Amino acid sequence: MTTLLNFIPSAVWIVEGLLLAYSIYRAISTEVSRPEFKHGDLVYQDHFGSGCSRKNWLTELGGANRCLWLIVSKDCLVVTAWFPYTLISWVYDLEHIIPFAAITKMDQSRCFGRRAAEIEYQRANGELRRLRLAARNMDTFVNAIARGRKVVTTDDDTLK
Repeated sequence: MTTLLNFIPSAVWIVEGLLLAYSIYRAISTEVSRPEFKHGDLVYQDHFGSGCSRKNWLTELGGANRCLWLIVSKDCLVVTAWFPYTLISWVYDLEHIIPFAAITKMDQSRCFGRRAAEIEYQRANGELRRLRLAARNMDTFVNAIARGRKVVTTDDDTLK
């Protein structure tokens, strides 16, 4: 019994070390896969955006408040987090590169008590994903996405 009690802290340290190593690996691989932009390619950029993924209850509950980097380029919307938040952003599904052609719907929503955009898009494997994103300047953010991709819905609350 005593041997088992001595082993438990060691097992906890091993599991924590593996989780840390995996988080660092994910952060580095995300950094490598992030597209590079030329100065003229950027349409909108917010270094302190907020948001959450609507993938499941954990991702919706564990969103990011003012630590997301929202980039709208001529071709796509990029959602990512700043270091050290990149170490856990994969857990909360906060790393996305979304081509405008993949966006299927964009509506109004609220995020952390602020006005937000609810963006639905289709991944390459056909899976639908929804994100709730709030930028410091929502009108400019929404207009930048709308210029890149015309989103047509019939809801009255649709962001144009």
